[in-house]
Amino acid sequence: MTDRETEAALADLGRLLLRAVGPEHGVTIDEITRRLSLSDRRATEQLIQFNLRRLPCLVVADSHGYYRPTCAGQINAYIGNLRKRHQPLVLREEVTVLKARAENWPREGDLFVDPPSKQVELFA
Repeated sequence: MTDRETEAALADLGRLLLRAVGPEHGVTIDEITRRLSLSDRRATEQLIQFNLRRLPCLVVADSHGYYRPTCAGQINAYIGNLRKRHQPLVLREEVTVLKARAENWPREGDLFVDPPSKQVELFA
């Protein structure tokens, strides 16, 4: 997607979401994909995720789709859902780091690196 196409899709998405007030007017990812003529759901999800700050309004999502919240409970439920989905990922990261350290994988800063090659004696 070119920059111009992205800007046009974001403008259309913003207009669509401005009208989606409350869960009863939620817009599903499939509907957004169709109405913006995007290639697939993944492209739509990426457009939304990478441009959340650029949307003209607060948007939450649940089983009703994406919509503008009408009460604090909808915002809090959305944040709770995000936290619930985030925690298992953090746990997986922590376990991976702990196990890599336990198996003596070397690190440079925050990144793991391949261990140095073993030296072989040429003349024995």
